[in-house]
Parts: sequence; structure tokens; C-alpha cells
Amino acid sequence: MMIIKNFIKNRKRKAIVMMLSFLFLICFSGLFSFHCYCKNEPLTVNIDAQTDFAAKVEQCAQLLPKTTKKAIRNRNITIYACSSQKVMQMGGKGVACTVTNHKDGHAEIYISNAYEDTYEVVRHEVGHGMDQALSPSWPQVCSDRPGWRSVLDTAKDMEMERFGSFSYIEAFADCYNLYLSEPEYLMQKAPLMYTMLDIVLN
Repeated sequence: MMIIKNFIKNRKRKAIVMMLSFLFLICFSGLFSFHCYCKNEPLTVNIDAQTDFAAKVEQCAQLLPKTTKKAIRNRNITIYACSSQKVMQMGGKGVACTVTNHKDGHAEIYISNAYEDTYEVVRHEVGHGMDQALSPSWPQVCSDRPGWRSVLDTAKDMEMERFGSFSYIEAFADCYNLYLSEPEYLMQKAPLMYTMLDIVLN
């Protein structure tokens, strides 16, 4: 009788372990699938221009790092492919602009076909979006914060060399663009800014 009871107990224990293992595998695979879906979820580019240009902007947006795309989604930043006239209507100078609603933190990035290197424009304007998205205390953006400004000051010579002028907001966006497109150049010209971006974007 004792042997039979032990046998039944062991079988029950094994059955419970198997059931728990099975449930764990189901939950884990579901979470893993959801995690992969979130990581690979594409960014939406709103079309307000010819289809081929909108597709080009969409393609450029998908080339952005996963951490950037996640930050853009979290801060509800929208990218629009549009005409240069639309950019000017939104307050830009004809190529692209980023417009921010200071009440809810929502930003809209308008990209026009007025510049040959679309991906450079996308990177730069998304850099403005990341200036907002990486800030822990909205509506103050990173380039307005003392810590970031002291780091951006180290990129002043590079910005003067590239554009003949310097502003913290534009410097942040330009450094973000260079971090993605010419990391060696940024590391050489503004190593502290490169290091800061490398830390927050990885």
C-alpha cells in the first residue's frame, strides 16, 4: 500500500511540474513574441507629398536605431513627408522643421523633398525629436539643461567650422545626425558629446 501511495504522489508531483513548465513556456513564448513585435514595429510616416518621396522618408525612418524608434513612439512624435510649402507653413525654412506642442509634449516632424540627402534631413530632424524625448523633465529639452549644455559647449568649435554659427538646439540635432552617420568624425571633434550620446542611446 505504501509503495502505491508513493507512486501516486510521485506521479501527481510530476504532473504538476509538467503543467507548470508547460504554462511557463506558453507565457514565455508569448512575451518573447510580443517583445520582438515591439522591437520590430515600423514607424509610421504620414503622406502629404508624392508617393515615391513618402516611401523614401519611410525607408529612412526604418533605418533609425531601435532605441530611437522606441523613444519616438513613447513621446508620440509623428513624422510627415510633405512639400516645402507645408514646411514653411509650419514655421520652417523650406527643407524641414520640428514643431512641438508644449502642453502635451507631442512633436511633429515635417520633411520635404527640397534637399537631396533625405536621410540626413530625417536624422537631423529626429535629432530635435530626441532632444525632447531624452529629457527627463519636459517641457525642458536636453539642450536647455545645464549638464547637456556644458557637454554641447565642447562641440562649439566643430559647429562653427561646419555652419559658421552655434546654437544649443541645432548642435544637439547635428551631433545626433553625426553620431549615426559619421561617428568617427564626431568622436574626433567632440568626444564628450559622442560619449554622452553613446550612453543614452544604448
